[in-house]
Amino acid sequence: MTTRQVALALRRRWYVVLFGLLCSVAGVIGLDGPHRLYTVQTEFVFVGPGNPAITGLPDARAETLTDFAGVVGRKYEASHPTIELTSPTATLFGNGIRQGVSVQLANAGSQWVHSYNRPVLIVQIIGDDPVEVQQTLGQVSTALTAITRQLQTEAGAAPSTYITVFNDTQHSLIGSFGNSRMSRMKAAGIIAGLGVGASIALAVAADEFIGRRRSQTIVRAATGPTPGRSDGRGGTGFDAVTFLTIYLVLACALPSYLVIPALGQIGRPSILWGLAGVVWWVYFRLQRTTPLATGARSVHLALWAFLAVALAGLARAYLLGLPTTQTGPADAGLLRLLSWAGVALVALDGIPSLDRLLTLLRRIALLGGLMAILGLLQFATGRSFVDALTLPGFAVSSDFDSIQGRAGFVRAAGTASHPLEYASVLCIALPIGIVLGATDRRRGVLLRWWPPLVISLAVLISVSRSAIVGTVAGVVLLLPAIPPRLRVKAVGVVFTLLGLVFFLVPGMIGTLRGLFLGINGDPSTQSRTDSVAGAVAIAGRAPLIGSGFGTFLPQELILDNEYLGLVIEVGFIGCGLFIIALIAAAWSAWRSGRGAAREPWVQLGPAVAAALVSGSTTMIFFDGLSFPMSAALLFVLLGIAGALSRLLAGDQRVSASQDALVARVRWPARSVETATPKSSSMTPAS
Repeated sequence: MTTRQVALALRRRWYVVLFGLLCSVAGVIGLDGPHRLYTVQTEFVFVGPGNPAITGLPDARAETLTDFAGVVGRKYEASHPTIELTSPTATLFGNGIRQGVSVQLANAGSQWVHSYNRPVLIVQIIGDDPVEVQQTLGQVSTALTAITRQLQTEAGAAPSTYITVFNDTQHSLIGSFGNSRMSRMKAAGIIAGLGVGASIALAVAADEFIGRRRSQTIVRAATGPTPGRSDGRGGTGFDAVTFLTIYLVLACALPSYLVIPALGQIGRPSILWGLAGVVWWVYFRLQRTTPLATGARSVHLALWAFLAVALAGLARAYLLGLPTTQTGPADAGLLRLLSWAGVALVALDGIPSLDRLLTLLRRIALLGGLMAILGLLQFATGRSFVDALTLPGFAVSSDFDSIQGRAGFVRAAGTASHPLEYASVLCIALPIGIVLGATDRRRGVLLRWWPPLVISLAVLISVSRSAIVGTVAGVVLLLPAIPPRLRVKAVGVVFTLLGLVFFLVPGMIGTLRGLFLGINGDPSTQSRTDSVAGAVAIAGRAPLIGSGFGTFLPQELILDNEYLGLVIEVGFIGCGLFIIALIAAAWSAWRSGRGAAREPWVQLGPAVAAALVSGSTTMIFFDGLSFPMSAALLFVLLGIAGALSRLLAGDQRVSASQDALVARVRWPARSVETATPKSSSMTPAS
């Protein structure tokens, strides 16, 4: 619908708009006032007779005291309501607890390997009354002291040899946090925005349903461009494909460790560029005078529904109040959501033609090929090559891991911050590269086949189960869509690459085999399995819309599974909607491609679907939305899938030349003009 049509629908269904706005106003007015939580964390130290310093004890004595402290802790947990935390550094609030007590033995290890080497019980208490928190701390202290004496009395120990427990509960510092005025304003803004958006959507839907308005039939002029044929006009201006290309360069070509320090957690240029996309898309929708063919409506609906649930969860988090450690991540999560939405919407509604879409897919394959070459160089030399790169105004992020080692081999990372993020980029680019290599005959054989070949080789020597599983998932989905002769050639290429790796990289094939055969004893696999129960327990405290996108920190529980993280942050509803959006996009791309009348789109549609499946599969093995490259490519592909459906609709839809988000910038001209209509398809190769 155009802006004018929406305005007319809102005027006709003014009562729906009024009801929605009243509900929004009531929601904003009904926001809770200032609400605070109080928490304390303190240590109870077990000491031997004469109170010797713990650091001066012999190892055997320290182990004895540590064991005794563990017994006291278990005894207390057996008789008092306590909460078991998910990791050594976890907090009650981070686990979704608003009222409770945690008593656990100090753990100097990690989530995977525990190390109890201090005779110390760490006690955490949280509640909404500081007096109650102080009283609870006193009760815990009394109980631990009583249990300590009871155990030794029952064992017949002489009082002069008693182990004692020490803590200065009277001087333990009680901290507090809550919903400040700023957080309530953020929540009010989110609620108001959701209310206005829902009111407009419901009014338009009601108008279409009640009025049974006939959709306008737009008849193309006899002299206009025919869908499926090229009209010969160029595409050299700044359009959606140019915008998305710049976004992918900022997200993937610029090393992940480079950030703008003044902008904090949103200091990556790709996030800022995506936010600019939101502004551009809104302007585009407001200034339209012709209807917009949206293509895959299911992708739009699922994307908007996911964003609505995620924003509602953030509003709830702001109202409950967040500690300073989570306020920044919550704000960054909000802006990241908007940035990804802007990129996806620009792709969904803005890619102007099949020719331009083909250009974008070529660039994605090229990006994957260049990333693979860098990874191969890192594997061969053991050098990062990018870690010394600096740019004016940028700083080095502390979460950059560069290349790593595994089983005696180098794990390349390309320009990514982690090898798994690098692997995700390869998995997404490979299906597109394979199909372009087989069908894009406008280019030479070497030019179109080198990206998938180097990507395949890079995947094989990535020393990563996740990369291989993601690649297999995408290729298996792609196989039914490609000609039988190409399938046979693909199998031959795979065996050739395996033989090449076998001779050039001794031990790699055995290492890859061991990664899968020894999966039961692998620490990372065990960690992912063990974290499921903890993640579900945390999610159960806010099961519908979650604790707020971006608020769950790695110190609480390392998940290495994006879907578990989404269950915690956006709830089961939000996670389900995200999965539905991925499925809808993949199905739309597959169906549109298989229904196309010509190459290369018969195969490129399934290739986009396979790329989505590959990227989605790798997110089972790491928190992909926390990494800029994997998240960027995934949301770009969501938009591409919807755009493919729109552009391949042909005669059944409005001409794609009228659907393009195009603001042509002619240099050196200073004005911005709307381009002349452009064809919606490419000319088939002979």
